[in-house]
Amino acid sequence: MGGRRALLVPIFCASLAACRADPIAQLPDACRIQVIVAFAGAAPTAPDPNFVEAVATASHVHLTYVRSVNPELHVFVVTSADADRDCSRSLARLRGDARIRSVDIDQRRVHH
Repeated sequence: MGGRRALLVPIFCASLAACRADPIAQLPDACRIQVIVAFAGAAPTAPDPNFVEAVATASHVHLTYVRSVNPELHVFVVTSADADRDCSRSLARLRGDARIRSVDIDQRRVHH
């Protein structure tokens, strides 16, 4: 099973339009941040590449799929040409899209 999964993940990622090379990431002042996204009203499956590309285009960002945390939460790297180190403008645009339920910065959690 592990070998089959190892083959499926790269195939899935290769099929996503959002996985293609990101020219924005090469800009010296580009914002870049890893986030966890939940899509509004989405079926609990991996994100559809055309849907992801449409959301990214509307928000003026590039979304690179990293992995799914569970069927409803997906990790992406967000890049944009915004010269904004914390990517607050890019995240605000994403959060303002009705197709997005939530966007949270992916950061390590520490148990106390």
